Formats: sequence, structure tokens, C-alpha cells
Amino acid sequence: MKNRIFPLIISTILMSIWFSCDNEDSLIGEGLLNSQNPDVFILADSLIHIKAETFHEDRVNAQSSTSLLGSYLDPISGQTNASFYFQITLPNNEMDFNATSVNSIELNLPYTGFFGQEDNELNVQLSKLTESINIDDGNNHYTDTVFNTEEIAGANTTISLSEIQESGTLNISFTTDFGLEEILNLDAEELNNNEAFTEAFYGFKIEVSPVISELGSIIYLNNNSSDAFLKIHYQYESMIDSASFPISDGITINSIEHNYMNPEIIENDTELFLQSMGGTYVELDFSSLRDSLDVNSQYIINEAVLSFSTIDNLDFQIPEQISLVEFNEETEDLIPIIGINSTNIGGLFSDESGEYEFNITRHIQKIINEDYNPICRLYTYNRTSNADRIMLNNSETFPIKLKLVIIKD
Repeated sequence: MKNRIFPLIISTILMSIWFSCDNEDSLIGEGLLNSQNPDVFILADSLIHIKAETFHEDRVNAQSSTSLLGSYLDPISGQTNASFYFQITLPNNEMDFNATSVNSIELNLPYTGFFGQEDNELNVQLSKLTESINIDDGNNHYTDTVFNTEEIAGANTTISLSEIQESGTLNISFTTDFGLEEILNLDAEELNNNEAFTEAFYGFKIEVSPVISELGSIIYLNNNSSDAFLKIHYQYESMIDSASFPISDGITINSIEHNYMNPEIIENDTELFLQSMGGTYVELDFSSLRDSLDVNSQYIINEAVLSFSTIDNLDFQIPEQISLVEFNEETEDLIPIIGINSTNIGGLFSDESGEYEFNITRHIQKIINEDYNPICRLYTYNRTSNADRIMLNNSETFPIKLKLVIIKD
């Protein structure tokens, strides 16, 4: 009998400790309240109105670890074209090629992924820059920056996305009429170091022919890789030699063009549109929360979960994550809104619910009790290094939802 009672007592004690801890964690900020018996309630959805509006972003910082190349035609928003400028750098300082002719020349860019239509062909064209893209005085280049270029005859190819995926690279071979005087046989001082070299040979632009009547796609290329290079095989006296010019040490600048054919996508606040690469973002205004609560009472936000349902994303991939941020107007910085712990920024898509969800308990607490800025922004995740687009619902049937569990003193 004793053997049966002892485990029962231990189990009862452990259960009491567990429930006690669980209750303590559930009442965030309980110590801030004066009352011994605070009211815990859920604010009705009918009392919560979140104003939401889509805006054009126009441009973003053009330097990214991922280079974007391609074109897609969005039936909702219009056409997006992605190209990029890039430098090559010297294999070593104080180069002296003494080349007499070029035997072959090829560009190799590692592939990492795509957005859009997988069964697609890219008509790729390479041009040479006719002006420097070096950055002066620490200024940034943006995705709407345009540099002058000159087309390189024969430096073009038509390649399918499946071919690029199979090889893992975008490889372009072009005619041997290029490279000898432009690169190999520059003056000695121009081949002395990268600073001089990139002011003598400015680099390249790579682009594709815009799609006209099909979905299209944008591919992701890793110009930071050691496998990103321009390789020239050349004749040196009676010998054949080669030189690989790395891309990773030079400047790479994404160039993005959005052509919005449907202005209603911005004016419609029941369908919210997010697009990366300097496309669109959504502004959220939580000001009405203060109007819904008694300003003379003290509140502790025990839980605040913000969620968005999606609208059919057509044939585009649904992004795995979106971002919720504060916007600092003075510095123009975007500050991620952290969730329940210091590493949780939320915004992951759930296949089960078909929603994106953020736990913003602490942020809502600041808005209600600390007169904090109630304006937030919603962006695609890593918006400078992918081609994501997504439509979010804000209709009467499927509005933005904010679940609020509140403790009132």
C-alpha cells in the first residue's frame, strides 16, 4: 500500500509545480499590477480595427549577396525586369599578361535558385560598362540607378532554366574579339591593383530580354562565390595560358524595373500586395487600440498574435516568411519587431492555416501603455535578395486578425 501512495504523492507535487509555473508564465507583467485579482479578457475582434494600406517602395539598396537576373509578367501588378552590373578583379596585383591573342573567354556565375516559372528560357545579353560603378564617399547604389553600357557583339546566349539548374551555373562563352585590349593588355599601372584596374575596365552588365506574354522567371546567382569568375585563355608568345578574374571582390549592383499596369493594386485596401526588390510594402496603423480601451486603466498584454491570410498567389511560389518592422523616419532604418524572445521575428507561413503569424505581445504593450509609435510596416523577407510577391487578404470575410489577451488592473 505504501508503495502505491508514495508515487501518487510525488505525482501530485510535480503537477502542482507544473501548473504553478505555467500560470506564472501566462501572466506576462503580472508584477506590474496593483490588484491581487486582475481581470483577464480577450478583446473582441469587432473592437479592433487595423488600418492597412499598400505603398510603392520605389527602390532599395542595390548591393546584395544575391544577384537577380530575369523577367516575369505578373497578371496583377505588371512586369518586373531584373539585371545587374558587376566588376571583375585581378587574379593578383602587378599583373603582366603580354598576350598576343585571345583563344577563348567565358563567364561563370553560380546558380542558387529561382522565382516564377520553372519551364522557361532566358535570352541573356552581356554588355560592358562605359562608366565607373565604384562608390564615392560611402554613398549607396540603389536598384533604380542606371549606368551607361555598350553591347558586346556575340556575348549573348539563349538558355533554359532547366539547363542552368542541371549544371548549377550560368555560363556564357563569347567571341575572342573581346578581352585582349579591353582587359589583358591594359597599361602596367592599370594592372597594378584592383583600384586602378576597376577604373580602367569598369565591368559588365548582364540582362535578359523582357518576357512579353508568359509568366517568366527570375534566377538567383551568387557573385560572392569563388566560383564566380571571368576566365580568359590567351596566347602568350608561343604558349597558351589562362587567367581567372574573380567577381567576389568587386562591386555587384542589382538593377530592378517595375512597370505597374494596375494602379488599383495600390488603391485597394482589402487586398494587400507585397513585392520585393523595391516593389511595394504595407503600412499598418494600430492607433485604434488605444481608443478601444479605457485610458485610465492599466493593462498588461498577455498575448498579441497578428495573422494574415493569403489570396491565391497564382502560379508564383508562396514566400516562406514575411517581415514586420518599425520604420525610423530620421535614419530610414527598418527595425525588426521581435516576438516572444530575442530570436523570434515571426512571419512564417503555415501550410495548415494558410496564414502568416507574428507574436507581437511586447510591441502592442508599448503601443497601449507607453504611447509608442503605432505605425508598422510589412515587407517581404530579405526583400533585396529575392523576387518574392504575395497578396494578403483584408476583406470583411478574411480581415487582418489580432488576437489580444489582456489583463486589466
